[in-house]
Order: sequence, then C-alpha cells, then structure tokens
Amino acid sequence: GNANYSTTSFSNTIIINKATIPSPSWTANTFVYNGIAPSITATYSTYNNQIPANTFVTSSAAAGSYSFVFTVGNANYTTETITNTIVINKAVVPSATWTANTFTYNGISPSITATYSTYNNQIPANTFTTSSASVGSYPVSFTVGNNNYTTSTFTNTIVINKATIPSV
Repeated sequence: GNANYSTTSFSNTIIINKATIPSPSWTANTFVYNGIAPSITATYSTYNNQIPANTFVTSSAAAGSYSFVFTVGNANYTTETITNTIVINKAVVPSATWTANTFTYNGISPSITATYSTYNNQIPANTFTTSSASVGSYPVSFTVGNNNYTTSTFTNTIVINKATIPSV
C-alpha cells in the first residue's frame, strides 16, 4: 500500500483445462489383396506433437474388413477413443497362361492347362482334357476365385487337327 491504503494480498487460481484432441488424419484405409497385412496411421494436429501418431496393422492379410479401437490422450489432452476400419478388397485373378491348345490327331484325348500368377499360388492350375480324341474344336471354360480373389472365368479352345497319313 501507501499512506492512504493498507497492504492487501490478492490471490487467484488460473485453471488450464485439457484440450480436446482434434480428429485424426488417416492414411488410406482401403486396399486390394496382395498377401501383405496392411496398416493405416492416424496423426493428430496437436501443440508440439504431444499426441504421437498411432499405427494399426491388421491381424490378417486376407480380404475382409478389420475394425479397431484405440485410446489416446495425455496430461494436456482429453482421452479420446478412436475407431476406424481397414478394408481389404478381393484382387482380380490375372489372366490365365495356357499350355499349347493345338494338337494333331493321334487317338489320345489331349489336355491343356491354365495357370495363374497369384500370391502364394492361391489359385491352382486347371487342366482340361477333351472327352474325345476326334478331330475338331473343343471349348474350355474355367471359373476360378477364392476368398481373396474375385470369381473370374477363363476360356480357350482345344483344336485337334487331322493327322497326315504317313507315306508307305
């Protein structure tokens, strides 16, 4: 104080409430099956990056949906529950690679095989044998797919040409 006032102490309390964590920014959460378990990361725009990024990796690489929940927060930010879903879509079966489909008549029913370039050979090769050994054209059709690959149909034709009569 001074001559006209007595000395008085004043006190007050400043309360700093926790800030709310802003909604995270996510990396892409939709993938196409490739045999590798994908991950996504959540990042937060917080002062001095006080809330670190969170990364979630699926427990499986198989096509499907994988939901997850995690909790973030600290002394300066409220605790928040964060959820998201990783979606792994089925891949398309690549085109078939066929063995030779043209034969010369020899009295034996010919076969052709289709192979597919898929992760871990998940789509096995298909072999088709004609029901006849006679000269002609025989359509071949395979439908393949599984839990990780879409259903696809592949077609081809087995052709049996006439044999040349051997000279005597």
